[in-house]
Amino acid sequence: MSILHLRRNLHQLPNKQAEALKGLPLLNEVKFVGNARERLKNLDFFYEDVNKKHIFYWILDKGITIIGFITVFLIFSLGTDRFLTPSNLINIARQIPALGILSIGMTYVILTGNIDLSAGSAIALSGVFLASFMEYANMGLTTSVIITCTIMAGIYGVIGVLIAYQNLPSFIVTVATLTAFRGLAFLYSNKPIYVRDPSLRELGRGSTAGIPNAFILMLIVYALFYFILSKTQFGKHVYAVGDNPEAARRFGVNVPKVTILVFMLHGITVALSSTIIAGRLSSGSPNAGSLMELDAIAAVVFGGTRFSGGKGSLIGTLLGVILLGMLNNGLNIMGVSSYHQMVVRGMIIILAVWLNYLRRFLER
Repeated sequence: MSILHLRRNLHQLPNKQAEALKGLPLLNEVKFVGNARERLKNLDFFYEDVNKKHIFYWILDKGITIIGFITVFLIFSLGTDRFLTPSNLINIARQIPALGILSIGMTYVILTGNIDLSAGSAIALSGVFLASFMEYANMGLTTSVIITCTIMAGIYGVIGVLIAYQNLPSFIVTVATLTAFRGLAFLYSNKPIYVRDPSLRELGRGSTAGIPNAFILMLIVYALFYFILSKTQFGKHVYAVGDNPEAARRFGVNVPKVTILVFMLHGITVALSSTIIAGRLSSGSPNAGSLMELDAIAAVVFGGTRFSGGKGSLIGTLLGVILLGMLNNGLNIMGVSSYHQMVVRGMIIILAVWLNYLRRFLER
């Protein structure tokens, strides 16, 4: 089978593979015919192998997160003896779950081409709800978490309705809710609500077999949301809506419904994230979660999720979360001031967004 024969039967190939073959100049046919059968077993590799632009894009798209991860790991491993100690690695595993779970929902939101700038304030509101249920209503941890998740799913469902049916930009809606949620948290309780129930503290600070309970919860939530995103029809619809909502609509996808459900799932991750924070503090505080939405967005985008939607993965997001966790931990160990850390975090966000737009430029 020659490349020329495949050119004549492009209609029988998947779109991307057909497009790859269309891009090959006929003058190169002789060069590749000898090993065409072997290479054509994987046309994606064949395409990237002959197009330097797409090789660079592949590295940028799939390798930049791993390269950044390894670079940060090596810098702090060589820069301080305390970074690779078992106790510090456990400390990192205890620090990242709240951001990790929040980033799951943020990944879903960004995949649909939307954004949530109110997540940090929502964490504060959710935290005081949870703490009040446990401390004032004497509810157990499980019951309180379920009720809080339901409330936050409902609140974010309303946000989804405004975006999906009123065509309001998610940026504008969530900027408004950013201040509204924080104000509601202070109106609900103008001071931290301390929880005496040890089960909440055990979730936030405790360990099982040496592994922090919060980290175990994060992995469980990741596994569940990964399954939904990669193995279900709904997950395919999430990608379709973010890639091209009009095309998705024409193929029968209920775009408003998908958008609303995505925001409701995001509300659940907000509630779970606030539970972990409340567990670490043994309280629900109206001051909690400040600017966490920016860290979550940075982790998601640096993990390879396209800012405009339609492309990304939770595995990349998890790597982005761990990368940020190592960065914050390493800077603390090296005695870098909080103000300098804020500058570094801002630069990381700018870098993540720049890389995202560079990916989009190379896709054209």
